[in-house]
Amino acid sequence: MARAALNWSLADLAARAGVHRNTVSNFETGKFAGTEDAISAMRTALESAGVEFIAENGGGAGVRLKKPAQTPVEIEKKISELDAKAKALDVDRAPSPRKAMNQLKKAVVENEKTKLTKGKRRQSKEPS
Repeated sequence: MARAALNWSLADLAARAGVHRNTVSNFETGKFAGTEDAISAMRTALESAGVEFIAENGGGAGVRLKKPAQTPVEIEKKISELDAKAKALDVDRAPSPRKAMNQLKKAVVENEKTKLTKGKRRQSKEPS
């Protein structure tokens, strides 16, 4: 299922894992349990491509694709968009229901911007 999620052929996974195509095929069909090194190489190749293995939790083990990480440039762009959105909200008028709603919207935008900024800081601290 992990290989299918990436739309990889047997040859694709074999090449990325550095194992023979038959190793992948035999492992997937259950003909061969695989060596520890081969299984580790296949798992590493799949995880590096964004596959996340889900442990047995009562509903069965499985896989899913990780949400792609945003690049620093994408985060900066989103922060700029949120800044512009926050500035466009009119909150300096006399008290009114509209002003209250705009203050709430501005708070939501500022909260989203804070989350992105924290994520950007975390991402810049991670080793490449």
